[in-house]
Amino acid sequence: MSTNIRIAFELTRLAKELMAGPSIHLIEIGAVDAKLGRDVQVGDVLLWNYGFESEVVKVDDVSPSYVLVTMKENDVWKKPTGGTVTRKLKKDRLVGYKTW
Repeated sequence: MSTNIRIAFELTRLAKELMAGPSIHLIEIGAVDAKLGRDVQVGDVLLWNYGFESEVVKVDDVSPSYVLVTMKENDVWKKPTGGTVTRKLKKDRLVGYKTW
């Protein structure tokens, strides 16, 4: 009986792990949900190390392997800095994004 309970528990744990989407670990933040660079869309809020956030304002395909993402930057206190930054992301790179 105890073996069956352990097997059921392990199967439940594996099922939850498979249903959860990809995630990455950010410094000072921990595990956050992630998406591929090719799936980034205008309006997404991307998360970076140390709590920095950027809102995506433009996404351009520049090659079969890369996208060019233009973002409004926010500082650690979530206040807009007024600037924009453009980053070239590989399409298969995982990027943390805000889900809440």
